[in-house]
Amino acid sequence: SADDRIGLLDFGATRSYGPERVGALRTLLQGTLAGDEPAVAAAAVDAGYLGADDDPSYREAVVGLIRQAAEPARHAGAYDFGNTDLANRMSEQVLRLRVEQRFWRVPPPDILFLHRKLGGMYLLCSRLRARVEGAMRNGAMRLEDSKPFMREVEDSLDAYTYYRVGEAPRS
Repeated sequence: SADDRIGLLDFGATRSYGPERVGALRTLLQGTLAGDEPAVAAAAVDAGYLGADDDPSYREAVVGLIRQAAEPARHAGAYDFGNTDLANRMSEQVLRLRVEQRFWRVPPPDILFLHRKLGGMYLLCSRLRARVEGAMRNGAMRLEDSKPFMREVEDSLDAYTYYRVGEAPRS
């Protein structure tokens, strides 16, 4: 387009998220953006990433993974998807959790579908070498700055799309 922007629409299969799930994920993201680890841990229980009785070291590791996954949103200014090793760092951390520490809780299926969507968006942004503004401004999240970002996240949850493994996109 004239302003060097690309708009992508995916009208594949959709999935709806109920108000409780959206609320838990919103709280999770807001806690992550604010750097509030106790709020992230509590929201991770509500979202199904953690159990209430999980080992403290596992809880700490999962909160760290969530914080790491939100790196593009937490970044002050435009996040350069073409110049990051985030996917490799997360993969290494997950492997350490599973292999070395023998920890792992499989998130609920609707969260796994969301992971697939977010992972696909990440890979697409990396391939396009996109630079995307996150919710952070001048090193801090301000509520008024985060509202458009949070609206985009909520819209993504409301109109979440995914393809099954091996399934061709629908035309």
